[in-house]
This record gives sequence, structure tokens and C-alpha cells, in this order.
Amino acid sequence: MQTIKCFSSTSVSLRIVSVLGMLLATTVSAGPAGPADEAEQIASLAGFSGGLVIHVGCGDGQLTAALHLADNCVVQALDTDSESVERAREAIRGTGQYGPVSVIDWSGGKLPYVDNLAALVVCEDAGAVAADEIMRVLRPYGASVIKRDGKWTVTVKPQLPGTDQWQQHYHGADNNAVARDTVVGPPRRYQWLGEPQWQRSHLAMPSINSMVSTKGRLFTVEDLASAEHPALPGKQALVARDAYNGVVLWQVSFTDWHPIYIRNKEMPVQIQRRLVAVGDVVYCTPGYSAPITLFDAATGAIIKKHASTVGTMEFVYDRDVLYVVTGDQSDISEAHSNLSRSALNKSLFRREAYGPTIKRSADPKNEILAIDADSGNQFWKMSGADTKGYEGATLGVIGDRVVFATSTHLVCVDAATGKSLWREPAPIVLKGPAGIAVSLVLSDSAAYLADSERLRAFRLADGQALWETPATINHHKPPDVFLANGLVWAAAYSGSTGRPAPKLGLARMGVNGFDPETGKLTRQIDQTMLGPMGHDRCYRNRITTRYYINTVTGGSDFLDLSSSAELPNPWIRSTCGIGPLPCNGLYYCGPPSCACCNSVMLNAMNAMAAEPGFVRSDQPIKVDTPAKLEKGPAYGRIENGELKIENPNDWPAYRHDNARTGTTKNKVPAVLAKRWETKLGTRASAPVIAAGMVFAADVDGHAVCAMKAADGKIVWRFCAEGRVDSPPTYYRGLVLFGSRDGSAYCLRAADGALVWRFCPLERRMICAYGQPESAWPICGSVLIRDGLAYFAAGRNSFTDGGIFLYALDPLGGDIVHQRRMYGPYGENGFPIENREVVKGMSIEGFKGDIFIADDKLLYLRHQAFTPKLSPVRLQDVEQPHLIASHGFLEAIPQHRSFWTIDTMLHYDIPTGQGGVHGDILVIDGSRVYEGRGYPPGRTAWFDPRTSGYTLYAGMYGAAAKQAAAKQAAAKRSKGRQSQARNRNAANVAPSVKLWSSSIPLTGKAIALADDVLFVAGTPVAFPQDDLAKAYEGRMGGILWAASASTGDKLAQYTLEAPPAWDSLAAANGQLFLSLADGRVMCMGPRRGL
Repeated sequence: MQTIKCFSSTSVSLRIVSVLGMLLATTVSAGPAGPADEAEQIASLAGFSGGLVIHVGCGDGQLTAALHLADNCVVQALDTDSESVERAREAIRGTGQYGPVSVIDWSGGKLPYVDNLAALVVCEDAGAVAADEIMRVLRPYGASVIKRDGKWTVTVKPQLPGTDQWQQHYHGADNNAVARDTVVGPPRRYQWLGEPQWQRSHLAMPSINSMVSTKGRLFTVEDLASAEHPALPGKQALVARDAYNGVVLWQVSFTDWHPIYIRNKEMPVQIQRRLVAVGDVVYCTPGYSAPITLFDAATGAIIKKHASTVGTMEFVYDRDVLYVVTGDQSDISEAHSNLSRSALNKSLFRREAYGPTIKRSADPKNEILAIDADSGNQFWKMSGADTKGYEGATLGVIGDRVVFATSTHLVCVDAATGKSLWREPAPIVLKGPAGIAVSLVLSDSAAYLADSERLRAFRLADGQALWETPATINHHKPPDVFLANGLVWAAAYSGSTGRPAPKLGLARMGVNGFDPETGKLTRQIDQTMLGPMGHDRCYRNRITTRYYINTVTGGSDFLDLSSSAELPNPWIRSTCGIGPLPCNGLYYCGPPSCACCNSVMLNAMNAMAAEPGFVRSDQPIKVDTPAKLEKGPAYGRIENGELKIENPNDWPAYRHDNARTGTTKNKVPAVLAKRWETKLGTRASAPVIAAGMVFAADVDGHAVCAMKAADGKIVWRFCAEGRVDSPPTYYRGLVLFGSRDGSAYCLRAADGALVWRFCPLERRMICAYGQPESAWPICGSVLIRDGLAYFAAGRNSFTDGGIFLYALDPLGGDIVHQRRMYGPYGENGFPIENREVVKGMSIEGFKGDIFIADDKLLYLRHQAFTPKLSPVRLQDVEQPHLIASHGFLEAIPQHRSFWTIDTMLHYDIPTGQGGVHGDILVIDGSRVYEGRGYPPGRTAWFDPRTSGYTLYAGMYGAAAKQAAAKQAAAKRSKGRQSQARNRNAANVAPSVKLWSSSIPLTGKAIALADDVLFVAGTPVAFPQDDLAKAYEGRMGGILWAASASTGDKLAQYTLEAPPAWDSLAAANGQLFLSLADGRVMCMGPRRGL
């Protein structure tokens, strides 16, 4: 097992007293003067072991830098003095830490962060900010350390009133998956987001297997292996994050785990019950047959291993006792005995690479034991006939009773002794494939057992049957049964099909509330939005005492248990099999792997907050729009741009031009030699080239850099207040770009002097991928069209009040056009389904991205706008344009993502059947050149060892339509008909093949320079002793040159590091490329040729 580097504070003994609901530590004198020693003392006083640090008052930057105690610390300082900010930035850059450590300007007063974000707030001037304001941004269990009269005062924030923790898979040992959390509500605001960006695939076992939370930390068991190739063996780990800002605190790699080659929906429920977090201890089995191991929740250090629990299949925790099931796994996929049943099919590697072989036993055996959670001492054990036929994931504990189900009986034993109390007949009916299971939920007076046919209630005292009602399993998962607000809640329809099942006695869409003693139906909550998804999600839901959280729409449907209000959110769902986690006042969702609603669906790991006072779905979200324009020293001091002659051989914008074609008519030879390379700092963006300069972003270093095109020497560096995710745009002596800090910038290209900075919206910082960012980030690459600078601020039209669009005068920064896009919502107040327009299951709405434009319209992915930023209906868009399904900057191709040329964004299956669908592409008139890997699709597997990656040249547009029509007519004449479902490719813009050629690399960057097609990626190689080496970037990269006419290879070059995503550019006879290690390279014609 490997633990990542993290900081472990040395505990300092402090007297803690409770005052006004806060925990106040006694004041301690400030320690040694050195910043490193002072940072260590602060961390020790606060009990800080990682997460986000806010330092109020940066000083000279020395203490700010020192507070970056380890890789799991992210530090942001803020100061009201601009000169101090600049000095601190220079000092931090000198340490090589800028990015994870940063400094921003602050106007004083309110801190620019969302509530409950920081793990540690350090303030050296007690009068700099109000104590209440510090406590607002401090997260629960976090600490403020404030200097008063030369002494440090430590204040620890308690758990928020009305919130709950979620310590084990079904919340508690009673298996009642209900959070006593009244703060969690319909998701409207981001708290944080981070990796993993994708569930690895829809083909194999889901990437996240468990998720729990306690004391301000979030713990997961997740697969860290590449999403780019889902057949690679899993790399499971126990991962700890700060629950309020998402910073990864530590991770421990597993020795092995359940093989990932089973189908997505077949994940056994027992594997999800291997993780419990209580207080400062995490209990987990760090391997498939590993014993329960105790980890320090703050650091990941091993405390103890319980040797008697080797072979644990699942366990629950109750009042310092672990109740453990060992032996045979209950639910076993057929893929274990027959690999042809795996959806990964022939793309699989050798079986032993995936971990243990799990065999189905003709006579499965289990033991159930109770041990002391700390010492491991055994209290009792039962086995043999007593546990024969044990139904996985039914073990539950309440009070002095342990209850579980077998295939024939419901069993109750004494929790202290294991002595049998009663055993009553309760035969189980399970209909369906692997992945389904029984649900058993306990109350103080009854046990509620649900299978594929019935929900039954049994008296806890003696096992007597009380009542029953029809029930079904969820979609490939256990049925929903919840005890909340004095009722027993279950679906009123078939959760398996997502539709009413009158023959089963489940005749309406919604949920039912039953009297727990009599089974009388006493409450009904109807659900009227039933799409766009065709079935419920494949996980047992988790709810709160305030909301029943259902998945009829395919997203997250909040049903108010008091008012019966229906608040559907089809644009957010969680990882397959595991479901969301409602606790800590937040709604946690892991990355899904579906293409439904791909126009708006959130991917990545998300923590979402509710909007206070929220009562209906279309309720407006208040966002302040100050539209602040800051004029810099170069404002009004720009040469007359009208006199500048644009060089047609330059590459002045991301992907060369407004259509983002990635193509230039400037000739670059295939035979090249390296001219220079320059290291920028962190990650380098794609370069742009203009006016004898190369401009690129130091992405994680918050900077834009200018280099001489001749030799790569850095001319200037400008620091923003957040990441710059893509290259700037050059325009008539200006460089324009956006930042994840929520601002748009204009610099003088010659020297990097600030012309203006435009801050359109209120300052509201969240955490994103381990750094503070605005809730409304702006992509680096600004679009210039007809003398206006266009950009979008925001992540999704359904979050944080929507996406805000702007068109500015690039010289002065004045607003010319603007528009807010929120939702949209229909007359019924719900999101609008548009399956009649889009092939597949979708709703209207869109995500933020880099603008593109043609001669008439502008686009954010599929959503079109007029030059005045008026939205255009999807059905009114006639001109196909480039659409990156999950965004231009999504650097990890997944088997359901694609780049296409179309008028709208469709479901992945029809696009893969007939349209343009590369991982990445360039456009030359009506021709398209794609780098193709995994074909987009739900269950289509791909083996690069045999199928290989390809360069594909095709034709789109009118000519392609005519050719496709002829092909369709030929098929019809042969009697072959398309599928009738709404997934066919009938209105997908078609592509007709011109040529294709195999390449020994993945397509991560591509550019067309006249008649030479350049593509860069990582080698397609699978070393036997390290199968993932190439895909993880540890085998460098390859640059490939091919003929645009035939696809024939012209040249090949070895790169010392993988290319940065979409980072090729060609200008003035030279090729430019950024590498993943932060270098920018220039290659030119080989001298002497």
C-alpha cells in the first residue's frame, strides 16, 4: 500500500471550552520568528492536516508559502495592498509553488468565498476582517488562527446545525439510508468539483465503489486507472478528501480488489459495504480479501489490522462494535467464470492482471462475527446452518438486535452474545441479473424486507409478520425502502422499468408513505416529469428527512416530504451503482458514465449546495452583476490597431481561427528539427503565434506568458488571480484572455502591461480541481468577431444562476452586448425535454465552453447565438459546426465522448453510427480529419492492440448528405432497416469516408498545415509488467506527420513527455507544441534540406 505525501500536524495540548456554540482554544504565544516554524506552530495549534488555507494579509509572502506544508495543502492569501500582493507573488514564484499557493487582491470587508470552504483561516491582524466573516468561510471542524497582541487564538467551528454525517454505506447500521439533514436541498450552487473527471466506462465495474463522510472529510473507494482505456486493470485506492473544498488529503493504494471486468450494472452491493468512517478512524478492507484495517482519518496512517477479519465481504459499525460477514461473496457475475460475458470482451488483458478469480460456490458459506472495533477482540461468531443462504448486504443492527436475511428466513440474534432470538420464514424472490439484492431496513419496532415482489414488515420483538405491499427492485439494484418522518417510504411504480406496473399493484408514478405498524397507505407524492431518461438510475437511492430523492428523470428528483413539491434536476446524477451522498448540508455526486443529457449533465466529482428558500425548480437565483471595469496602466496607450497588417501565416487564436478549425494554409514540412523549448512552470496551454511572439498560458500557475518566436525566450509574464485554462487571443497589438478567477483581461502584447480587466459578476470563489476559482469562470480563449470580444462566464446553465454571455469592445472593455442564460424551464416550471429535436434523451440547456463562430452565428457547443447574443432554437440551426461533446478542454477522451460536426449535440450511439465522431479533429472546408480511438457508444468495446487508433479523413456537409442518402437507399433495397428507437442516426449530420490509416499513438493533439497532417499523442503500448505505463504518460509521446491526401506516414518523432491536450499549432513554416510537463516546443525545417 502506498500513501501520498500529506502533512501531519504535531498535536498541542489545549484547553477547549464551549462558548456560544463554538469551540474556543486558549490563547497561545506566537512561536519562533521563522516562517517555516511559525507555519508548523499554526498547523499544530489548529490540528490542521491538509485542505484549503486562507491567509488574510499576505505580507511578504514568506508565511503564505510556508503554510504550503505538503502536497495536500492549498493556500490562498489576500491583501488590500496591491504592491504587497505583487511582492508576495514574486516570492512564492521563487519557491516554485505558485498555483497551489497564490495571492489575490482584496478590497477588504467580505471575504470572496462561499460559506464553509476553508479548513484553516490564518489572520495576523485581528482587525483586518470581522470574526463572523472568518467563521462564515471556515468549514465545520476547521480552525481559525488569529494573532492578537502577539498571541495566537484558535477557534474551531462545530458541525453546522441541521446537518448530518454519513458514516457507512446505508448511513447507519440499521440500513436506513436517510440523512437527518435539513440543509441539503435541490442542487443549485457549486461548493467544489474535482477529479475523477469520468467514471471509467459504462462497460465495466463503476469507478467509485463506496462513499462516506464524517468530521468534515469525504472518503471513497475508487478506481484511479485511466478512463481513456477502460480495459486496463483497476487501480483501486482509499481516497480522503476535504468534504467542503474537495482537496485530496491522502490516498492509500489497494493490493488488489474485485476485478473490474464485470458489467457496469453488476457491481455487487457487498463491495460497497467495506468502508466505514467514524470520528477520527476509517475502517476499510484495502484489498479484496484483506482484513478490516483501521486508518487515521487525518493522515491515512495505519492504526491497526484486525487479523480475524481476513476474507471480509461486508461489515457494519454500531457503538464501537464491528459486525462482519466473511466467507463467500453472495452476488457473483457470470463474467467471473466466462469472460465472454464481460462487456469488455476481447479488449481484456490476461485474467490474472485484474486481481483474484471469484468463483461461484455450489454451497456458499459465511460467518458472521462481532468484534470490538478498536481492539479486534471477538465477542461472538456464528456460521454453518445459522448463516446458510445469507443474503448479501442485509446485515443490520439496531439497539440490542442484529437482523439479517437468508434465502428462506429472516433471522434475529442478540447483539451482545449472538444468541438466536427468533428465525421466521421469509422466502426471498430476486428476479434479475447480477447486481440486484434484497433491502432490509430496521426500526426500533420492526424489520422491513423488500425483494423483487414484496415489501414485508416483521415485528422486531418476535418476528411476527405485520403487513406486506407490492414492491420491485430498482434498476439492477436493491429496492428503495426508507423510514422517514414516521412513515415507511417506497416507490409507487416499478423501479426496475421506471414506469407504472398496474399488474403488480404499482399503478402511479411517485412514492408512497405507509403506516409503519399497519401498512396503511397514508401519503402519496406524485411525480409528473418522467423523462428524459427511460429508466431510474442503477443504484438504491439515498434520501433525507426533508426530501425523497428519486431518479425518474434520470437525474436527481427532489420530492418535498412536507409539501409534496416536485423539484426535478435531470442534469445531475451520480456514479453508476453508488448513487449520491446527501450530508454535511451538501449533495455529493460522483462522475456518471451516461450520454443522456450530455449537453448539460455534470461530470467530475461534485459537491453542490442548495439555495436558501428554494421552493420551485424555476425559481430565479440571485447573482450580483457589478460589471466592474478596471483600467490598467496601458489603457488608452495602444498603437492604432487599424494600421497593423495581420500576417496570414500567424496562428493568432486557439485552433487558429473563430471556427476552431485547427487548420492553416501555411506550409510546414514533415521533416523537422527542434529549434527551442521553454519551460513555463506548471501545465502549458496550447500556444498561439502572432507578431513574432508565442503566447501560452501557464495553466495552474495563473499566468499568461509571451516568448520570442525566434528563440523561445520569455519576454513577459502576467499573473491573473486564477487558472488560465487555454491560450489567449491576439488582436491588433492586444492579447485578450479569460481566467478561472471570473475576469476577462486585455494586455498590451508588446510588454504584457494591463489595458483593462473586466469583472462581470460578484466575487464568489469555490474550489475546483484543488484550487480556488470563481463560480463563473471564463475560458482563457476569447473569440474576436467583427471587432467584438466574446466570452461566457459560468459552468452550466442550471448552476449558480446560469451562464452569462458578454461581447465587449476589445480596446476599451465596454459592454456592447450581454445576456444571461438560466435553465431553461418550461411553463410547468420544469426543465424542457427536447427528444423530438435531439436523437437521444436530453433537455435544453448547455455548458460553458470556448466560443466558436461561423459567418452567421456564434456557438457554445450546440447552443447557437446571434452576434447580439440572442439564443437560437436548436431546430433553427442549419449550418453544421464543430461540437466537442464534453468541451474543448476536456483532456481525457472517454468512450462516450466525441468531437463532431453537426447542428446539434446528439446521443453518442447515433453519432457513432453515422456522424463525425473522433477524439479530436481538424476541418478543411468540407473535409474533416479525425484522430479516432474508442467509437462512441454505450457498450461498444475497442481493443487498440488489434483495432488500433486511426487517422480518418472524411467529407461532411451537402456532398456527404447526398452520399449518405444513396447508401441508405441501397440498404433499404436490400431489406435492411434502421432501428426504430430514437437512437438511430436519421438526423445526425453524416460523414463519408475518404481514407483512414492506422497510427501507433493516441490522438491528443492535431493540426493541419496545408497538405501535412500532424498528430501527437502517447504510444499505444502495453508493457507486460506495467500495462498502463503509456496511458499514464510514463512512456513519453509521439509526433506523427501524415499526408493529408492519402494518410500515408511522412515522419515520426519521439517526445520526451506526452503532448498537452490539443496543443499543436503551425505558423510561419514552423510547428509549435506544448508538452504535459509544462514545456513549449518549436520545430522548424531541418537545416540543410
